Amino acid sequence: MNFLDKPILFAAAATLRNAQLGRHIWVTPKSDLVIEGYPRSANTYLHRIVRAAGPKGLRIANHVHRRQQISMAVRYGIPCFILFRHPLDCIASYLVREPDLEVADSLKQYIGFAQTTLAHISAPQIHIVTFDDVIEDAANISSAILQKIGHDVTVTTELIDKATQDKRKEKSRSSLPNAEKDRLKQKYYDQILASPRYLEALELFEQAVALKWPC
Repeated sequence: MNFLDKPILFAAAATLRNAQLGRHIWVTPKSDLVIEGYPRSANTYLHRIVRAAGPKGLRIANHVHRRQQISMAVRYGIPCFILFRHPLDCIASYLVREPDLEVADSLKQYIGFAQTTLAHISAPQIHIVTFDDVIEDAANISSAILQKIGHDVTVTTELIDKATQDKRKEKSRSSLPNAEKDRLKQKYYDQILASPRYLEALELFEQAVALKWPC
């Protein structure tokens, strides 16, 4: 068991980290919503759109990339939108960004997110959102998220384009799809597919997608 699985310790860590960072990214009872998921699953893309479209001061818990964000959102009654991407693609993309990571550890983290999500799927706070839906229909997804928390907003293409610009020169670290990342991901595919836990991750992904939020 991770010490963050204990609610009192998570709450203390969340308060401390938010204060240290000067940003509201760990979920607390003061959060308006949670956008969370395994890295490289459109977390940054969706977060930027919702923040840009929503009211000023919106407290969005995000980018902690810990499964406890999900269980604590349920505990606090905070709407939680969990992003899922096919494990082969998001793990390969994550390894491009963080090449020192091990495939086995990356799969363990992915599986932990999926298991925690599915364990809480009956909670009204939990909403599964797929990477593909966000990329293909960002305006409707982000509008539905804001409506879910009481803000009737029409998200435009212009707002999305402005909010999601990524001018980093190092394309492998960009939050947006690009040919360089696609090329670099290729070298990790065989390692991921050969990992003993890959099929477990894939099965959990398919279960999650079958239960995605019908926004």
